[in-house]
Amino acid sequence: MFFIGPAKQRFLVGSYGCFCVGIINLWILRLMTPTISAVLENRVSCVLDKFSTEEHRCGAIAFLRNVKPLLQNGPQCGLVALQMAASSLGLPMIGIEQIHRLAKEKGFTNRGEMFSVEWLNELALAIWPTLQGTIRDMPTAEELSELLKNECAVLVPYDCDKNNEPVIRNGNTAHWCIVVGYLCCDLNESELVWSKQKPTCFDNMYVFCLHGKSRHFALWKYADLFESNANLNEIGEKRRTDGEIYILPCEGFAALKRKCLILHL
Repeated sequence: MFFIGPAKQRFLVGSYGCFCVGIINLWILRLMTPTISAVLENRVSCVLDKFSTEEHRCGAIAFLRNVKPLLQNGPQCGLVALQMAASSLGLPMIGIEQIHRLAKEKGFTNRGEMFSVEWLNELALAIWPTLQGTIRDMPTAEELSELLKNECAVLVPYDCDKNNEPVIRNGNTAHWCIVVGYLCCDLNESELVWSKQKPTCFDNMYVFCLHGKSRHFALWKYADLFESNANLNEIGEKRRTDGEIYILPCEGFAALKRKCLILHL
């Protein structure tokens, strides 16, 4: 954790070296602190309030990658999440129409839906050959923090509630998000510190996420996202009866359940 003492203490040290250390630490702290919207600031405050008491304000170690939100048009959540992932890694922006067209040519989608982590990975590598992709089980909270700090893009399928938060619906409202940061609440901390330093407590980890239905960063409990991902079992009655054609892999929702896609350079 980067801690900057009161200005009076820093200036009374009487050592040029100590003064420089204080200035450098202040510069690092400012560099690590992201510019966040009032909406996200309020969401962070609400989470910290849950763990605070009248005597003690709960602190946290937080990290947030700089990722630009993009909106979907129709059921293109996986494709838009892929767009955001590529952008976060500094890769050229490819139009959603082009991504959709290639996915359709490969037989992965009809209307933009994406019901396979493996297909999304194959699509990503076809469009951006310099990418490296890993399909894996959902990481632990500690593993996730390391992936994010190492500049990996983490794409996760989950069941989406009406407010876009993770929910348990057996896969009936499957959606895609990209995890872009974390907030590890810690009662041993008294401040919110934005840092790449490894958190000491992962029991109350929240994740910053982006998805195609909102321009705002979401902040969800990681355990909820983890459980939602683990309950992706079927396409659901609504999609079966809406008259639309969806492309499903032969293994069904097993192609999504308990899986995520890690992209990196």
